[in-house]
Amino acid sequence: MSDQATMPVTFRLPAELVRNIDDTALAENKAPDQVVTEALRTGLPASKKLVEERYQETLRRLKDLSDDVLHKVHERRLSDNDQDRLSNLLTANRERVLEPQELDELNTLQDRAVNIAAENVIAWTLLRDRKRFSRPSQ
Repeated sequence: MSDQATMPVTFRLPAELVRNIDDTALAENKAPDQVVTEALRTGLPASKKLVEERYQETLRRLKDLSDDVLHKVHERRLSDNDQDRLSNLLTANRERVLEPQELDELNTLQDRAVNIAAENVIAWTLLRDRKRFSRPSQ
């Protein structure tokens, strides 16, 4: 993340897009470079292909698990400590620019949370497709 090599690049962008980048950077207390980097990482076709590959890999890994194990996967969450730390880092990120090691930790925790959420959804979908998933009463 922050220890990756960077290089200066100049692009000509529409003024409206530049204002959007600046507004987002201000609202999220991030450098405009970081806003653009994050947008490119999630929006480029190569990124979308990576998401699809990760989904397919997770599906292959989970599809043959028993219903009991899939229920456990579906119920998985971040640990309380990780959730607290993630919340603290997200709050800090709104209030100030994070230090490089904090940003790395935030990215790691966000990745972990996204992976757990993806596994939750895939497990739920597999259970639903097996027609054995029963939702707890509200």
